[in-house]
Amino acid sequence: MSGKKVWFCAGCGYEVTSRGRCFRCRERLVASPLAELPVGAEDDEVGYRLGDWEPAGRGRLIVALIRANVEHRFDDEELIVAADDEARTDDLLAELQTVLAVEAAAEGSDTPDEDGLARVPPADGGDTGPGDDVVVDEEMTARDERALAAVEQLYGAAKRLLEDPTDMEADADVAEASAGVFGTEEFYGVDVEGWAAVGRVTRRLLGALGADEALEDEIRTQAGVLVKLLGPLVDPTAATPTGHVGAGGSSTRDLLAESTAALPEGRRDHGAAPPGEHGDPTAAEPGDGDTGDGADEIVYELPDWLPEQRANLSVMLDAAGIPHSWDGGDLVVAGAREGDVDALFDRIEAGQATGGDDEGHDRYRALEELFAAADRLANDPESDSKRSDAARAVAAADGPTPVGLADVEWWQLRARARGLVDAIDMGAGSTRVHDEATAVRDLLRAIV
Repeated sequence: MSGKKVWFCAGCGYEVTSRGRCFRCRERLVASPLAELPVGAEDDEVGYRLGDWEPAGRGRLIVALIRANVEHRFDDEELIVAADDEARTDDLLAELQTVLAVEAAAEGSDTPDEDGLARVPPADGGDTGPGDDVVVDEEMTARDERALAAVEQLYGAAKRLLEDPTDMEADADVAEASAGVFGTEEFYGVDVEGWAAVGRVTRRLLGALGADEALEDEIRTQAGVLVKLLGPLVDPTAATPTGHVGAGGSSTRDLLAESTAALPEGRRDHGAAPPGEHGDPTAAEPGDGDTGDGADEIVYELPDWLPEQRANLSVMLDAAGIPHSWDGGDLVVAGAREGDVDALFDRIEAGQATGGDDEGHDRYRALEELFAAADRLANDPESDSKRSDAARAVAAADGPTPVGLADVEWWQLRARARGLVDAIDMGAGSTRVHDEATAVRDLLRAIV
């Protein structure tokens, strides 16, 4: 007997068997990759009372259970797992309670203690969700549905291009999905910087796919970065560019790394001391309650890297078979692989040295921002804020002809950009602003 498909809210800490939005916070519910644990014989199940747990703690427990691949269900205030998963669940609960206790002590609030979690016999019958008082909005907005469909299509296409960069159907899917991605200003679960990174990498992938010459290596690179960036948006258990979880065999500490908030001193519990200077690998010292492995960890501080740069580094580390994790902007690797990681950084720095100086990189980023600003304005030409953003982006991108661009192309682009600024300054109507913004965007598409 297979279990029911479930959706959950990580912020409010419950699961239900229907999709929609959270009845409390109104955020979209996330589909769990695990089916709900079917009701079984009493001797085959173990129950845990969570009556004293706050919603946020329950939500983090749900994520930890998913990451540990532990099928479960909730009977009112009880968590039910299979008897075979009892030991793993005990470990997860113990570690999560420790984290919650540390956070509560730092904030001066209460948290469940050992008496707040009691193992109980499973309740008889019923496989209900969080309770009868839960009412879920069954309808997502059409905009959310379109955005999610575009992200899922782009993610699937990127995965196929990673395997076969000549896949023409995947090429077409990227082009189709990109329209939906570019037309979406924000996406649930992604901050502004992360969503901007998705847009930049999508444009680079489109450029590589549309090149006159075969760019299979570049297609694979950008597709791999997109998979890292988009994976967590369509799969809550996927690795993220700022919190990679390794493949099978991960410890409960690894499994909890992304589902628990930062501990004091601004770090997650990797068992590592805060790292040293930016860019320098720092040997970690064992932390409180550490198993002893922390002394073998090396931390690289990379807070200034863009999300897509961290995602690309994860791709390179995966390809080299180097297990790693992310603590915010800090890369954590085993000390035994320090030499291999240093060699990767040497390759990256060598590529940057041959690819142009910092000024050239800044100019390219300015052009990317102008592309994004023009695209947003073309989709909403009446917005005063988007008009101001586009005008500022034009000013930031102005200057001599960028490397790799013909003078005549740059002159044409500058002329259209000035026309856009003139239209904005004179308060032109939406039709003209739309046309000018669209022209600038289309000229930039081939560049970025």
